[in-house]
Amino acid sequence: MTVIATQRRMNDDNHKIKSIKAMADTGITHIPPDFILPLYMQPRFTKTDISRDVPTVDLSLVNDPCERKRIATSIVEAVRDWGYFKVRGHGISEILMTKLLLVIREFFDLPLSEKVQFLGSQSDTSSPRYGRTRRGTTGHQSWRDQFHHRIPPLNPKELQTWPDKPEAYRETVLGWTKEIQKLSNVLFDLLAEGYSLEPRYFQSLMGAVEKSAELDATLLAAYYPRCPQADLASGIVAHTDPTSMVLALQDSPGLEVFKDGTWIPVGADPACLTISTGDVMEILTNGSCKSCEHRVRVKETQDRVSALVMLKPRLDIKLEAAPVFITKGQATRFMDTDMTYRQYVTSFKDECPEVSFD
Repeated sequence: MTVIATQRRMNDDNHKIKSIKAMADTGITHIPPDFILPLYMQPRFTKTDISRDVPTVDLSLVNDPCERKRIATSIVEAVRDWGYFKVRGHGISEILMTKLLLVIREFFDLPLSEKVQFLGSQSDTSSPRYGRTRRGTTGHQSWRDQFHHRIPPLNPKELQTWPDKPEAYRETVLGWTKEIQKLSNVLFDLLAEGYSLEPRYFQSLMGAVEKSAELDATLLAAYYPRCPQADLASGIVAHTDPTSMVLALQDSPGLEVFKDGTWIPVGADPACLTISTGDVMEILTNGSCKSCEHRVRVKETQDRVSALVMLKPRLDIKLEAAPVFITKGQATRFMDTDMTYRQYVTSFKDECPEVSFD
């Protein structure tokens, strides 16, 4: 068998495994055709501005009344102009942040035989799911493995469905969940204050009416292996998120946002979290919050791990612009039909059935 034929056979065999890491670990030198993007989407043919970055907001003085007002204004400006910003001084231990990325990397480093127990429909959020990121609207595969499950667990039985390897996984993710819920509430309340609205305005709008109630959330762990033809592929193709807000932790650069006709890399500061508002917030605020198109680039010499907490409204919540964001005599910019969040997500799946929205 020729070298090229052997390479193709390896590609085909590993393609069936549904693990990009397993395929990359064989030492392939060429990626399968359905990972190769059209020329107009390939990173080498798109404009990138490395001199810019998304805004950074420091929350360390959030309890100072004067500083709090300035911080709230900064967040409103960031989501209006970018739909993305980074936060520092958020109060989450850097030790916990490092530990989370470590246990996620350790999970993806497990033998494939340990991970296949979590294979299943990526749209099923009732139990943990492992696999590849599926095709987007272009029909091209993303160079990424992922693992996701609901957080926090609804009961002890559900917690038992989480991985027991690595040993620290459950404890670490539970600790992360607690901290990220606190931070998300702070961010939503600051956003509300920036718009001169009552605390928990946005949480209530999305179904978390009681003070102790939390929005539905999913943890999505992503692993981007080294890619032998990084300029031809994407860690995940350009898209917006059909969510309320995403709080992301990344161990290295790769995330890029699209602004002013240019792709702008988001710096990977180990002390920062990256925050983005999704389609739901853009609709509810009548465009005051931006849902920004973004993508992830891969590298030939470095892999990448990220952890995303994706916050979502209740499935029965009606998606429409809130009255406070509609100027008298102004038409709403989005969603003139009676559509619930469930219907909204379903409409995406009808248009592109292989896309995962978790």
